[in-house]
Amino acid sequence: ISITNNGTMDSPLSSAITANGGSLITNNATGVIGTYANAVHGIFSTSAVSIDNSGSISAGANSDAKAIATVDGTIINRAGGTINGESAGVYNTGTLDLTNSGTINGNLYHGVYSAGDATIVNNNTITGGINAIFSLGSFNLKNTGSLSSLGDVAISNSAGSSVTNSGNIISSLNSAVVVGRASTV
Repeated sequence: ISITNNGTMDSPLSSAITANGGSLITNNATGVIGTYANAVHGIFSTSAVSIDNSGSISAGANSDAKAIATVDGTIINRAGGTINGESAGVYNTGTLDLTNSGTINGNLYHGVYSAGDATIVNNNTITGGINAIFSLGSFNLKNTGSLSSLGDVAISNSAGSSVTNSGNIISSLNSAVVVGRASTV
């Protein structure tokens, strides 16, 4: 399934887009996905999804709302693109490949959450209420932008993670980077 959005896609009580089966979703600069206060997710996918965002993807104000909730995701957030969720900006339960040149925010918890291994290139801004980035798997993080949160900013609980930073990784309260054994910072 291929979806290209130049307008507004929304749902007052569910997800603006629910994609079952591999999908390619393009949200252009004028595109808005998710605006209702009670919406659960901007984009929800039960399988692999590719998202190319230059516009706005958001979720509602309830504490479980995620702008993007995927199983396996390849996500490009281009300059000017915004991804904003109450719980998480990007919530991924599989493998994640993310390139961010825009803004990603998770108001309460995580800017980016990945249950699996993650490759993340951040060229602009990722923020989270508790963590900017949280990965249960190993991650390869390249940051030239800004990562910030109140808690630990970039966390991987697995060995073999890698962090390359020439930007800013700032925690208001805790550690900037926390990684498992045999990791490189």
